[in-house]
Order: sequence, then C-alpha cells, then structure tokens
Amino acid sequence: MRRMAVVGVAVAMGLMLSVTQSQADSFRVKASGNESEGWTWQPGTRQVNVGDRVVWTNPTDKTHTVSAYDKRWSKNSPVSPGERTKFTFKKTGRFKYRCMTTGHSAMSDGKCAGMCGKVVVR
Repeated sequence: MRRMAVVGVAVAMGLMLSVTQSQADSFRVKASGNESEGWTWQPGTRQVNVGDRVVWTNPTDKTHTVSAYDKRWSKNSPVSPGERTKFTFKKTGRFKYRCMTTGHSAMSDGKCAGMCGKVVVR
C-alpha cells in the first residue's frame, strides 16, 4: 500500500513538472506599414517571461529582417512576405532588433529609428 502511494506521488510530481515545462507562451510581433508611410514592428516593445517564444510575422509585400543590434543576443533572419521567424528567450534583459532592409530603419548615435523593436524579458 505504501509503495503504491509513493508511486502515485511520483507520477503526480512528474505530471506537474511536464505541465510547468510546457507553459511557455508564444508572443507575436508583426511587420506593418508601407513604402510611403514607413515601416514598423507592432508592437514596438513586447514583454515576455524567460522561456517564452517571440514569433515575428510578415503580412506585408516586402522582405524584412529581424536583426539584433546589441551584444546581448544574436539574431539576423530575413522574413519574406507571408513568412515568420522565431526566437525563445532564455534569460532576462532587453533585447533590441531592427529591420536591415534598406530604408526600413536607421541608426544615429546608438539609437534606432524606423522599423525597430525591443523584447523585454522578465
């Protein structure tokens, strides 16, 4: 009887661990805009938790990139029309990115203008 109780507790703990590990969420960021009005990432700042995944989507007719521009992380992925790219954040911090397609963003004195974004991981 006692052995069955121990096995039951072990199974219950295993289920709790598997539920905890699979609770990471996905958060979307999408490309928005056009040539005449300019391009942006929506939302410009996305807050997530450690272990969450951010998925950048491109519903526009232009190719964009998700390119890290600080040393906290590494990402440089093209996102063609109708496509997506993703990244799972495994540590806390602020992670900046921009679109490197010509004319979509610009850097001046370390500040990004145009199609720039930031992921804040808690």
